[in-house]
Amino acid sequence: MVAGEGVHMDATVGRFASRAEAEMARQLLDDAGIPARIRTDDAGAMHPELGQVGAMHGITLVVFEEDRAEAQEFLVHPADVPADWEEPDRSRAGTRLLAFLVLVLVFGVGLFLELSTVVDRLF
Repeated sequence: MVAGEGVHMDATVGRFASRAEAEMARQLLDDAGIPARIRTDDAGAMHPELGQVGAMHGITLVVFEEDRAEAQEFLVHPADVPADWEEPDRSRAGTRLLAFLVLVLVFGVGLFLELSTVVDRLF
């Protein structure tokens, strides 16, 4: 028997509401060294509504049967968080956004005034 012949990925390890979610889970497994594949019946992505969870098959993530337990465990607990990891400080995010918008406005007004001066000189 040729390697891989007659062996199919048919052990379902997850069902997803969108292809994007399934792709993220597949990438997690791939990064962990677990081969996985997305199975969906959405007419080659032409009709994504056919692959929804409520549809006949939904969007499923499949692995080899021998990888099922490891894949399911990994999807529940993808990785340990490093001990020195801290949640980013987002308390000033609004202030930074406001400062950015003010800069865009100032430069936008300056550019508009410069362009209007150039147009006035031409005509």
